[in-house]
Order: sequence, then structure tokens, then C-alpha cells
Amino acid sequence: MDQEDFLASQDWVSALKLRGSYGVLGNQDIPNFSYVNLIQTGHEYLFGGNVGSGVAVTSFRDPNITWETTKISNLGIDASLLNNRFDITIDLYDKRTDDILRPVNLPAQVGNLGGPIKNIGSVKNVGLDLGITHRNRVGSLDYGINLGLNYNINEVTNLNGEIIYGGNKFITLEGYPIDSYFVLESDGLFQSEAEIEANPFQNITTKPGYIKYVDQNNDNVINSDDRKVTGSVLPDYTYSFGFDLSYRRFSLNAFFQGVKGVNTYPEAIIAMPFWFATSVTERWANESWTPERPNAPLPILTSYEDSQNDNFLTSDFWLLDASYLRLKNIQLGYTVPERFLSKIGVSRCMFFVNGQNVLTFSKMNDFDPERNVKQANYYEYPSVKMYTAGINLTF
Repeated sequence: MDQEDFLASQDWVSALKLRGSYGVLGNQDIPNFSYVNLIQTGHEYLFGGNVGSGVAVTSFRDPNITWETTKISNLGIDASLLNNRFDITIDLYDKRTDDILRPVNLPAQVGNLGGPIKNIGSVKNVGLDLGITHRNRVGSLDYGINLGLNYNINEVTNLNGEIIYGGNKFITLEGYPIDSYFVLESDGLFQSEAEIEANPFQNITTKPGYIKYVDQNNDNVINSDDRKVTGSVLPDYTYSFGFDLSYRRFSLNAFFQGVKGVNTYPEAIIAMPFWFATSVTERWANESWTPERPNAPLPILTSYEDSQNDNFLTSDFWLLDASYLRLKNIQLGYTVPERFLSKIGVSRCMFFVNGQNVLTFSKMNDFDPERNVKQANYYEYPSVKMYTAGINLTF
């Protein structure tokens, strides 16, 4: 557009381009022969008092399975302004996926067989990608600043009337993001026996210090029918920013990245005290409810076995905000003057110190937030801090 007559005389516009695209992609990234019930070897059976080796069907398959199809439309703009000091890229996209290929679980009582991979419905992702870069020179200082931002809305648009449950805390439901949390809503902690009597029935073991749940359907009983959709494993925002500084022979570079609007659900020893005869965390020991600590952030300290049907029901009380901002990389360098290098045949020499994953800002202070948020037990090895120093030589 900067070549058009109405912009050719504007010196503040260095370049301006409009873009548009539309495409259709097919996906069959699933195991081969997913449309037939395969026979697996290695299954022994008893016949006539003897144990023999046999074969069996261990999972159902869907004979009507077909391709997954994604349609993507995009509208974008690229701009360079003020003698290329500012570069801006903006993209609006609409991504629609039909006939999604996804494993479907079956109840264990149906032969304890694995569920099939099916075409379960349609999902849309609508969002914005933004990228901004600024470069300039002030005296002997050269600097560059960059920012990247993605905002995405994920929504299941069609499931053919089905509801897909993932374990005891995930749900895929029309009108909500894939794998939304489906849990009870908590309403603080019980403070007295009188408060327990005045609220819907939860369990005969309920006592002061236990979590209080909301009766969503107003039947005066707390059970699985009172669960609600809340939280998501998909972030609303993914962003990054950084800078590059150069002053004479010194340079400093840094890169930050982060996500916002994503949740995780800790389980096992992380969230439950005395899990299978283990001990408790320092936080459980010092921040659990007691009559002297009525505003404690954790419920009363009990063993998991004593309260698994009440205090540790799957609820948003344990849902954590997994948003984070992390300094992924920072490096300070010094380039040696060329006059000291010519005699040894080196054209460039730079000394540097570098740090990776140096700082992390997150409400998840005890565990690495940059992880698979659906991995509830935190067994994944965390991102490590790393400091290095070195010499970069060019001959």
C-alpha cells in the first residue's frame, strides 16, 4: 500500500502491506489401521487345565473414522514506520477444525477395553497475533525492543450432542474450551458445627475446617451433579518481549516469555498430606486451618484416607493459576578491539556470560510452571537455571 498515490508522499510510512489467506489442511496423525479392531498377542488363557498363549481384542475401533480437516483464514498487515524504526505485524485468524480425531474413553465395566479414536466434532480457534519491533541509535547506544503477543479463544462448536469426560476433572463440552475443568465450586472453609448444619449435606465426616462446596442444583446435597465448568489448560495469552543493547564494545541481550489465563490441578503428595504414609509439606504444617487460624488458606490437616470423600473432592479450591513470566535468556558480552587481534589471525573475539531461566514470576512458587499443566503429579523434570561463560572467536 505504501506504493499507492495516497501514501507515496507520506515519509513516515516506510512500508505497508495487507495480507489475506485461506487454506484447508487434512490430518491423519493417528496409528495405522485405527478403523479395525486389531488382535493383540501375548494374552494367556486357561483351557483343559493348561495355560495356553492366545490373542485378544484389547480396544474398540471406529470403522467410520475419517480425516480431520482444518480450515484457516487470515487477515494481516505489515508496516514499517518512521524510517524503519518501528516494524508492526498484526494478524487476525480464524481456524476451524472439523471431524477432530481424538481417543474416547469407555467405562471399565464394558470389558475393560480401550476406547476408539473417533471423529468427535468441531472446534474453532479465533485470535490475534501481534508483533512490534523498535530499533534506534542514540549517540553511541544502539538498541532494539521487541514484543510478541497472541490472544486465542478456543471453543468446541459441535460434539454431535455428546459430552466427553476426561478422568474425574476434565470435560469437553459444546460452548467451552477443550479439556475445561469440571469440578465443584468451593466457598471457603466451615468454621463451626452450626455452619455445617445450616448448609447442604456433604458427608457424615464433615467438621469445622473442611472445605464448603456450593450446591449448584439446589437439591440440598453436595455430589457430582454440583460440578461446574471453570478454568482451562489452554492459556488466553501467550507473550514474549526482549531487548538488545549495544554500547561501544559492550552488548546486553535479554528475552522474556510468559502465559496468562491457564490452570493446573495438583494431586497426590503435592496436594494431599500423608499421601500413602508420606509426610507433609511445610505449608501444610504451618498454614492449615485450626480454631486459632480461621482464615488459613488450607483446610484442617487430616490424612487423605480419612477425608477423601469430602475434603479432597475434585474442586476449584485446589485449582492453581499456572500463569508465569520467565527470563529465558540474558547475555552480557564484550568485543575485543580488532587491533589486538590482527597479529594472531583472529578477526573477532567476544567474551560473554549467559544465564538461562534466571528469574520466574508466578503464583506457583514451589514447582515449575513451564510444564504440561495436565500432568498433575509434577513428575516432569523442571526447566533448570544455567549459567555459562565463554569466548566466541571468528577467524
